[in-house]
Amino acid sequence: MANKLYQNLELARLELKPYIVKKAGIYQLVNLKNGKNYVGSSVNLYRRLNEYLNPIGLSKIRGESHITKGLLKNGYANFGIKILEFIELDPNSTFLDKKRVLLKREQYFIGQIKPEYNILKTVGSGLGLHFPKETREKMRVNNAFSQKIYAYNKDGSILKHFYSYKHAGEELGIGRRIISSRLNQSNQKPVHLFNKELTNSYILSTIPLTKKELNEFILSDKGAAVAKSQRTQGPTTQKQVYAYTYDGKPYGSSPYNSLASASREVKANPATILKYAQLTESYKGIILSLEPIQPQK
Repeated sequence: MANKLYQNLELARLELKPYIVKKAGIYQLVNLKNGKNYVGSSVNLYRRLNEYLNPIGLSKIRGESHITKGLLKNGYANFGIKILEFIELDPNSTFLDKKRVLLKREQYFIGQIKPEYNILKTVGSGLGLHFPKETREKMRVNNAFSQKIYAYNKDGSILKHFYSYKHAGEELGIGRRIISSRLNQSNQKPVHLFNKELTNSYILSTIPLTKKELNEFILSDKGAAVAKSQRTQGPTTQKQVYAYTYDGKPYGSSPYNSLASASREVKANPATILKYAQLTESYKGIILSLEPIQPQK
């Protein structure tokens, strides 16, 4: 099977399925019309092949991914695939360690084949190395299915990076869908997110950020507002939040023992709850406060 060229990606999927489901390895895509190549790696080859065979998903990918454009332009029948090498990964190793093993072998085959569709000839760009902004942008668009998330502490210090929304969410304590939604809406700009317990927050980005970029974000209006919220929120996250209707009666199950519980019932994000409660102002007809309001006599 190794190095056998399977022509027509859709037919190749059927033939290869019994052998590549949940298997990790290095693969090569070949344009049968012009002979151009692409080399990639995946912890799950069958899932990766299915991603390539999803034209709707491919059409939504932003950037100048050469292999994506090639597939959409020439069609699946004009592309073949080779499994260059299966790789046995230690099931007890971290996802990052698994990727390092794969990228090392992927780099070897890139050096041997010199694939035309690979924008970058050096892989593993996100594993603790620093690259110019132009190169980092190419990193982002080169891997059509990458969901790399770069996480920084709220003071701008480097935390770590993840290879999927799922892994980032699990470790940071933030919902995967929240991470995905906010980053997709940010138009490639960093975002500031709290964890579920509102005990910590992180700066997240789809590309690695320089110290200058981090500082600019933190000092920006948006970044400054979040930072201020964090400084104020620290000692108040576990304090009670009081909510009242206009006639002075407690709203819902007020008082709430945290911003999180108030957020769920009032249906507003914690930062909004805090903002209005600090000012003892009305939010959508609900008066919020950090202190009990004495009824008027």
